[in-house]
Amino acid sequence: MIKAQVVINEIYDTDGDIVQTGKPYHILPVVRRRGGGIATARTNANQACPLSVVQKSDTSDLGEPVVFYSKGKSTQNVTFSTDMNVEFASANSCGESPVWTVKHDKATSSLSVGLGGMRMAKGPKFVNNWFRIERFFRRFHFDYKLNFCPTKTICPPCKVNCGDLGVVQAQGDAWRLLVGASPLRIKFKKA
Repeated sequence: MIKAQVVINEIYDTDGDIVQTGKPYHILPVVRRRGGGIATARTNANQACPLSVVQKSDTSDLGEPVVFYSKGKSTQNVTFSTDMNVEFASANSCGESPVWTVKHDKATSSLSVGLGGMRMAKGPKFVNNWFRIERFFRRFHFDYKLNFCPTKTICPPCKVNCGDLGVVQAQGDAWRLLVGASPLRIKFKKA
């Protein structure tokens, strides 16, 4: 007897529904004792702006809702390994674009996630604005991780340093989101 393997390409939220582009979701850790949701916080404790993308350390804090936007998809379903922009659903106090982008952090000599990207723009100037959702474990379909690794359709001549998004301890009540850190195991909850 030959067994057919079912391949699940869609991303599911905590209610068991397919995550949709253009709709708000909280990004939360799968393991609740490992902090709260994804939000923004000051990049520098001495300055109100710019803002960085962080994970809140308080386990009861859901963070700020985000919205996903996929390039060239005919469906609203969010799927694995698809280039997409991630954008906070509401404006911020700094007046920065709420679209996530990867920036070089001089203080830590690492690539961190901040704000200021441009939604749906392609090419060398905008390659840092594209992220993907991947399986955390190859065999588990409902534990996810975020990844920075734009495909050649976003920028054919670009070479990027790909990596999973993870968190590192920062000042205050938040942990900074960095490219190449140990991946954060996440799930999505409707906002």
